[in-house]
Amino acid sequence: MKSIRLIMLSLALLLPICGRVTPILAQPPKSQLDVARMERDLDIMETILDKLFQEDKPGSRFLLRRNQTRGIYLPNFGVIFSIAMPLTGREWKLSHEEEIEVINAPRAGVAGKAAAEKSRRSQTLRDKILKPIVEFLGNYADAIGQLSPRDRVMVIYAPNTAFQNFEDVFVLSGGGSRTRQSGLAAWISRKDISDYRARKISEAEFKKRLKTTELSSKTQNTPDLRIMAQVLETGLKSDEDNAFRLYGDVSHLYLKDFGALFFFEIQYANRNDFNVYLQLRNYEKSMAAYEKALKRYQESLQKVATMRSRAKSKTPQVAPLPPVQVWTKMSLKDSTSRGKIHLAFRIFENRVKDYLLDYGRTVRIVRPDQWLVVSMKVRDTSDELPERVVFQVKKSVLEAFDQRKMSREQALRKIKVTRYN
Repeated sequence: MKSIRLIMLSLALLLPICGRVTPILAQPPKSQLDVARMERDLDIMETILDKLFQEDKPGSRFLLRRNQTRGIYLPNFGVIFSIAMPLTGREWKLSHEEEIEVINAPRAGVAGKAAAEKSRRSQTLRDKILKPIVEFLGNYADAIGQLSPRDRVMVIYAPNTAFQNFEDVFVLSGGGSRTRQSGLAAWISRKDISDYRARKISEAEFKKRLKTTELSSKTQNTPDLRIMAQVLETGLKSDEDNAFRLYGDVSHLYLKDFGALFFFEIQYANRNDFNVYLQLRNYEKSMAAYEKALKRYQESLQKVATMRSRAKSKTPQVAPLPPVQVWTKMSLKDSTSRGKIHLAFRIFENRVKDYLLDYGRTVRIVRPDQWLVVSMKVRDTSDELPERVVFQVKKSVLEAFDQRKMSREQALRKIKVTRYN
């Protein structure tokens, strides 16, 4: 499925995951990972999560526009799916009423009662968010191939920050200070998923092994993460023609004992050129099918001619039709557009690597032994461009370059790039 990967609406949450997470190790050789298969699995899982969270009937849980789920594979860690969406309808009202009650509680002298009601409603909302996540992990995640038994499947939910501009969804702590609503993360090992599907453990045991944590919003405004996301947004929002540019905002996650991840989508700036390119690709495929059919027709004529020749020696052979040469001005334009798009894509990849190298060291929350990961999704991609590209580098590499212990060329080579076609 040529979907739409990566971005994503911004999470703008700093997400510290509680519990011990195995640090990511070196990326395995490409021969050990079927990249195309992993991309297909991620595409399918994204679609499933989108459907599970979609509002498809009155009174349902969420309003999720198409393709809001973003997945990423991290070697020696597993897969992470992030869902950025707004609360809507009853859930928004429920959450908003909580804050109104807490705001008015001290004046009404019923702070204790309001706090208890707030806690109850918060738990209700948490359960509603968790329900589709548990369904996904228990019934669908087993289909993700190439994961080791120790790998994790993690789903992260966080409200869409575009809706947080209204200061709608917040909770109040002591003293009346405002903090934005927390998100939720849930994860489980691949082995536990397999055991559940094989009926080796019960549904109750499966849910017991599922680890969840509230994603505290207290650290979401960490300056270094916000600045790095802003650097990527500013640097990649190009106004140039015939170039790839950022589509939407840059989202970021922080995983304890792993590092920081940044997500975004890109698209080609010259839409006319790209549409022509895609149309010509379809035209090229149609002509290939036509030539194949024509060849079969020519072979049939040749067989008929041979049969007649045997029956009547004077019957002349039917000469095969000359092959059709498809070379027109359209073909020339196709070649030109294709070349421009591929060049623009390589330039954009190099820009991402440059920003990682020049500014990644400023993300102080990431330790030297941890990772900085950038995942970009290519919108409206063709067969010849990857659907997603993941850049991955150790913080220690960036610090070594900053301290002049490593040349720029050496540091750039340390940035691992995985392209999902």
